[in-house]
Amino acid sequence: MDLNELRDDCARKQKKGLHFILASVFIWCAVLVVQLTELPMLTKNLLTFCCTAPLLPLAFLISKIIGVDFQNKDNPLTNLGILFSVNQVLYLLIAMWIYPVIPEKMLMVITIIFGAHLMPYSWLYRSKAYMVFSVIIPISALIVGLSFAPYVLVIAMLVFEIVFSILLVLENMGMRIMIAILIALLTCFLIPVGVLLIYSPGNTKPFLNADGTPLVSSVSEKTRATIGDVEQGMFIRGKNIQNPVLLFLHGGPGMPEYFLAEKYLAGLEEHFTVCYWEQRGGAISYNPDMSPENITAQQLISDTIEVTNYLRERFGQKKIYLLAHSWGSFIGIQTVKQSPELYHAYIGVAQVSQMAESERRGYLYMLEQYAMVGNKSMVKKLNNYAVLESDDALRLFLKSALRDKTMHELGVGTMQDMKSVITGVFFPVMKCKAYSSEEKVDIWRAKMFLRNKTVLIDQLFAADLTAEVRQVEIPVYFISGRSDYTVNYDLSKAYLRQIAAPLKGFYTFEQSAHSPLFEEPEKFVQIMTEDVQNGATVLADTEPRGDK
Repeated sequence: MDLNELRDDCARKQKKGLHFILASVFIWCAVLVVQLTELPMLTKNLLTFCCTAPLLPLAFLISKIIGVDFQNKDNPLTNLGILFSVNQVLYLLIAMWIYPVIPEKMLMVITIIFGAHLMPYSWLYRSKAYMVFSVIIPISALIVGLSFAPYVLVIAMLVFEIVFSILLVLENMGMRIMIAILIALLTCFLIPVGVLLIYSPGNTKPFLNADGTPLVSSVSEKTRATIGDVEQGMFIRGKNIQNPVLLFLHGGPGMPEYFLAEKYLAGLEEHFTVCYWEQRGGAISYNPDMSPENITAQQLISDTIEVTNYLRERFGQKKIYLLAHSWGSFIGIQTVKQSPELYHAYIGVAQVSQMAESERRGYLYMLEQYAMVGNKSMVKKLNNYAVLESDDALRLFLKSALRDKTMHELGVGTMQDMKSVITGVFFPVMKCKAYSSEEKVDIWRAKMFLRNKTVLIDQLFAADLTAEVRQVEIPVYFISGRSDYTVNYDLSKAYLRQIAAPLKGFYTFEQSAHSPLFEEPEKFVQIMTEDVQNGATVLADTEPRGDK
């Protein structure tokens, strides 16, 4: 037989390696189970390596079931196929190096290696399916691996492997069917990409008159300014630029909230010119070349003051209002302590005070709730984190998927009615037309970067604002959801009691968890217009009105 005949024989007798691709589906299922556990990342990575061990015996078993000549000893090209696989094993040394150095990216590297090793088989088996997936898998692994949690990458790989298996079956049946399926798959790929592009023009909606023309006195823009020698992005919106200016500090670190404000809080822009600044290193202020060493709480305080002065100069106002939510309140209250002369008042929503203690209280609450309903499985999972015994365990719990899952299941997370961050946060971000598709990817890259590469989380948990900020020289307003265990309601309320300020008011939102400004927006806007703008506390809970 000549070379082409040997290739055809190899493809026919080994069914184009279908047994190995089917075996890999089972392997990726096992990896998914590992990635969905609450084990430490290094342990997950070790178990992921272990999951790959049964590939060969599993492929051999499947070959017997589907009638593949596993060894095909009469064909010398069989040995070439073995060399293609051995070559992949050598490249896994790169993944072994990544394992302790950048553990959260090890799975991405393995996936890229796996996808790339398929290309030689496209020649051996005369297979377009191998060629297509040898390109699609590495590129997709890079994009998904840089933007999402490892388990999302595993789910994507499972989809690829199942489709790949179907295509190989069809290739073995005949090329015409294969071409039709490839066209269908390409269409299925282009549809979601097209939808994403439609939802990602990257522009803000203007304020319009009744006749559809732009409102002359309004502002609605996405802009950038050099803040602290770094270009940073912000959205500025308001119906009348003569209205008071309000600077909004989002939560996180690195979780912008413009997409939520656009959906829930449009009424605020009737009364204020609102600047939704996306902090250094976050969202549209993200730059992959940024050094994490330059992103600290003190730097963000300095940036806040600089953004404030930019807004004061641009809109010709001597003072502005400062509104901060969650993580933003950690930065915000320190800012107004440092430079009170720049602000009319400070509004802290889900005001941070002692974050480590807040996290412990939230953990205990969730343990009690699951124990009360007899959910032993969830109690066991929570007990895997020694949150009450170790600050390291507390930080691990903060970054875990379990924390988000339990808080949202119990209605004490982002919002009372938000049961999943996928439907409540991820999808709304992807549908927000103010961001381009590239910026939407950067939102998730930035969030991971700020949480995992900078000292911001460590600084947040080490701080005790009840000792560090005891006096503020401007009116102070705290707003908290009764069901907030992300930033503990009781701790925020106790903190305001001890702050010395010329005027202060605490506002309880009974139907809210961590985001009362988005959960009860009408009430929030009422407080902002009737109390905050008038320097009053008429709508506040029964608390001291002010003290020096």
